[in-house]
Amino acid sequence: VAANSDSPSAVLPDKNSKIWTIDYVNYVEADHVEDTHRGFFEEFKALGLVEGRDYRMNMKNAQGDMATLTAIVDAELTSRPDLILLTSTPTLQAVIQKIKDIPVIFSNVSNPIVAGAGKSNEDHLPNVTGISSQHDWEGMVKMLQQCVPHARRIGTLFCPSEINSAYGKECFEKAVHAAGLE
Repeated sequence: VAANSDSPSAVLPDKNSKIWTIDYVNYVEADHVEDTHRGFFEEFKALGLVEGRDYRMNMKNAQGDMATLTAIVDAELTSRPDLILLTSTPTLQAVIQKIKDIPVIFSNVSNPIVAGAGKSNEDHLPNVTGISSQHDWEGMVKMLQQCVPHARRIGTLFCPSEINSAYGKECFEKAVHAAGLE
């Protein structure tokens, strides 16, 4: 689901208007989540936006607990922030089930279409945009072949009930089979 890079003002606060309330919702703490947070706010600074003057940030973290994530999403409906930023597929899935009229920007999602954010990158939920993250599946297979050159079968752990995990397993399987491995 692609953002319209020609129109950043469509989702960013107008520096001459009210102070925006931005809720940053995470499912779990992780290095890539911290990196994403840093990247968002480095870009906000580059755009001249100042926390406290242009926006107020509320950090929320479910600590890997789905019940807590559901409660956070329910609280979003009550608090009505101006923008929700999120960084995982479980968070995206929880948010799009309930929030239909608050702008949402996601990252760290392997496949937002599979997660329910729309039918395609062009035909997506009107309040949702973001960037998906793909792994280098072919590169992973090449690295495995370099590290274990006599390997013919490769196994992986995944969680079938977590859509990112199942999608990643399918992508990895395709790369493994394309390399002539099982």
